[in-house]
This record gives sequence, C-alpha cells and structure tokens, in this order.
Amino acid sequence: MATCFLSGLEIPKGKNSREHVVPRSKAPLFVTSQKYNIRPAIKVINQIKGNLFLCQWEDQKINLCFNALEKYWLKQSDRNIIIDALARFATEKEPLNPCQRCLLSEQSKEYCCDKRRMEEYNRLRELRSIKSR
Repeated sequence: MATCFLSGLEIPKGKNSREHVVPRSKAPLFVTSQKYNIRPAIKVINQIKGNLFLCQWEDQKINLCFNALEKYWLKQSDRNIIIDALARFATEKEPLNPCQRCLLSEQSKEYCCDKRRMEEYNRLRELRSIKSR
C-alpha cells in the first residue's frame, strides 16, 4: 500500500489521488507536469489542501482539517480519515520542514514561497532604511 504524501497515512483502497506538490494553478506546466511533482495522496486530504504550497499546508493543515470536519458534508469514511490524519499530526514530534520536501526550493526557485517572503522582507527592510535617512 502507498503512503499519503500529505498525511503520512496509508492510502485506503479507492481513496487515492495524485498530489501535485507544486500546485498546477501556481506554476507553469513545465514545472507541474513533471514526474517528480506528482505524489500519492488520500483524495479527501488532497481536496482539503487544495492549491496550497507545502509550506502553506504545513502551517494550516490542522485548522483546515478541523474546518472540513465542521463545515463540509463528508462520508463517514472520509471523516474517519481526517480524524486519523489529525491524530497523526498531533503526535508529530517535530513539524515537517516543507522546504526539505518542496520541489520549488530546488527545481524552480523563482516560484518558492519562502524565497518570495524573504524578498518581501528585504524590500521592507530597504524601505525602512531609506525612510530613516
């Protein structure tokens, strides 16, 4: 059995989907269509993640899963998967570093969220230094 890239759970029969590590809506086709960009995932977890980058998913996965349980109509089997995923997230000793698993940080740095955050931070620092002169 395959393991879900997003939750670490075993993928139940009939619940598998293809996770695009770099969301198709966030980068060009030459990045998103590559073999290395596609990982196995549990369909309901993949749907909850939507088009988030891994770093965004890691930051929000617990809230998103709770939100799905509270607000979405779900089959009982999907509810159980989300509950199992939440239990797994709660027992993680250390949160995963999404940059270690992210393809953008190695393959296409110009689309990397962390790199863009750093660029924004540097621009703000630059602005503040200009303002203080």
